[in-house]
Order: sequence, then structure tokens, then C-alpha cells
Amino acid sequence: MPYRDPRCVFVAENFGHADVVAGWLGAQGVSAEVMNRQSTGGLVSPLLTSGGGIEIWVLDPTQAREAIRLLGEHAVVRFTNKPTGQPLRVVCEDCGKSSTFPGNQSGTVQNCPHCNAYLDVEPADGFDLLHGSGGTDESEDGPTTDGITDMGPWGMTPPSV
Repeated sequence: MPYRDPRCVFVAENFGHADVVAGWLGAQGVSAEVMNRQSTGGLVSPLLTSGGGIEIWVLDPTQAREAIRLLGEHAVVRFTNKPTGQPLRVVCEDCGKSSTFPGNQSGTVQNCPHCNAYLDVEPADGFDLLHGSGGTDESEDGPTTDGITDMGPWGMTPPSV
């Protein structure tokens, strides 16, 4: 394992990533600097560098612990709070009933909760425009009005009984 200076709080794979991390730390109140800018690349022996990667050092060694804590918290938030996007309303081609799926399932194949047929989870063209994003008059068999004309689904008048 290569030796790293105690001021090293992060090791990036490239200078772009290193610059972003150093800038982010600076925005958090921790002065940091990208190291190895002159020693990586060119004809420098790998034995003279600190073991690969682009190091980000804090300028004040007493801030190293805080920088590592901030970077760790940021990593946890990034991995646990993955955005799911807007829920997707999908109409089954087999049974004609609509179902709602989390936005992060877009582009996947799921089973229809009504008839168990395979469903491509993609928003139906115009479905949300006609039916709004909630508050519409829907039954278990799907929408009963089109949300624009208050007529039957897709603008058709309800059948008379």
C-alpha cells in the first residue's frame, strides 16, 4: 500500500474529478488543493509519485478529519438518495388497465399487477396529458372520464344503459 501524506483526503482518477472535489471541499469551508499536477504524466518514474491517482490535500492538516467526514457524508447521500423521477402511469396492452410504477423503473419490463402480462414501463403517449397527474375520476377498470371534456375515456361519450 502506498504511503499517503496525512493531508491527503481524497484520491481521484483524473484531474477533472480532482478539481471538482477540491472545489466542492472549498465550498464547504475546507481549503483543499489538487496535488501531483506536475509529477503525473510525462516521463516521471512511478516510484517518485505517491502510488497513483490524483491526490487532494487539505491545506490545514487540522481540517483533514472534517474533510474526510464531509466527503463520506456526501458519498452516503449520493448512493442512498437516488432520484426516482416522476411516477410513470402505464397502460397494459393486454387488459387495458393502467398501473403506476416508480420513475426509476423506466425502461424496464414488469408484470402487470392486474393480469400479470409483461409490461414495458414507459409513459404512454398523451396519457398523462389527457388524464392529469391525479385527481381524475378513475375506477379499478381505468379512467372513467378524459379529464378535458368529462366524457368517457378518450373523449367518447359513456354508453347509455
